[in-house]
Amino acid sequence: MTRLDNTDITKAKRLIVCIALLLATTLAMNLLSALIRHQEAGLGCAEWPQCYGVVGKAAVPASVAAAAAYALTPTATFKRAHRVIATGLVVLVLSIVYLTRQRAPLPGFGQFLPQLLIAVVLLLALIGPATYRKTLPVIATVNLLGGMALLALGYWLWLVVRAVPMRYAPTRLPCWALTIVIAQVALGGWVSANFAGTACTGLWQCPGAESAGAGMHGFSFWRELALDKVGRVAMDNSQLFIQGAHRIVALLCAATVGALGVSLWRRGGAFAKDAIVLFGLLALQIGLGVVAATQGLALAVVLAHNVVASLLLLTVLRCALLSRGTPS
Repeated sequence: MTRLDNTDITKAKRLIVCIALLLATTLAMNLLSALIRHQEAGLGCAEWPQCYGVVGKAAVPASVAAAAAYALTPTATFKRAHRVIATGLVVLVLSIVYLTRQRAPLPGFGQFLPQLLIAVVLLLALIGPATYRKTLPVIATVNLLGGMALLALGYWLWLVVRAVPMRYAPTRLPCWALTIVIAQVALGGWVSANFAGTACTGLWQCPGAESAGAGMHGFSFWRELALDKVGRVAMDNSQLFIQGAHRIVALLCAATVGALGVSLWRRGGAFAKDAIVLFGLLALQIGLGVVAATQGLALAVVLAHNVVASLLLLTVLRCALLSRGTPS
């Protein structure tokens, strides 16, 4: 083996390590972001559920003492940790871009993935300073989707660099499942950003559902939330409509991902292992959703729901990419 071959292998190993670190760092950043977002929404507070959606007090402290107390809360520590992780994420993305330029061009669409990583990081950097605007749901939603996109692109790049071969017969089912999972993730972010978590009191108990159609404005892109006198988000039929849409798409998502799992299971062999992973993640996600809906949105459960959604997205993405020939 020549010295050049050794150098190429070393660069390839460095690239793989950087991508693995990118995936782990992005997961950590997304989890911290969700923790901060849900804490500031009031999840896990001592006066639940009265404190849910109180954003005015946190945004504008009543006094210097109140501002100092707020600055010393655990949320501030999490925010500092989030900034450190985000900085490390930028370094990793730049390292990946550099290493990919030192090797032969990646096949197919894979050659554009490093540039897309930079674009998403820039978007997150631009949207980051505006996250204090809790009354603009689009800010939190774009931040959430940006983190998910970064994770998905990193995993796609991982499959390309590792040259994972095709394992699934060409079919549209994985692509349909991926589309619906992405829609469900976006709806989940919209529910959180609109403080619609408590719109329904149980799995099917949604007071005022008969007039929920009047809440279509809840999906207005530039929607701004109204606050009452104590700084709490004013609830109306829009939150009910948003929560209802999230639950309906959840059923569609479960059916589609379940159908994909059945399709893989019938093929047997290694495909059955992939089916088991899909079934396990889907069952866990459904269970966490039911517990969150019926037990008052416990913070740990909601965070676990976010993490499993990320893993389910990556699993279905893998099926969709490998069903199209190669992950390139």
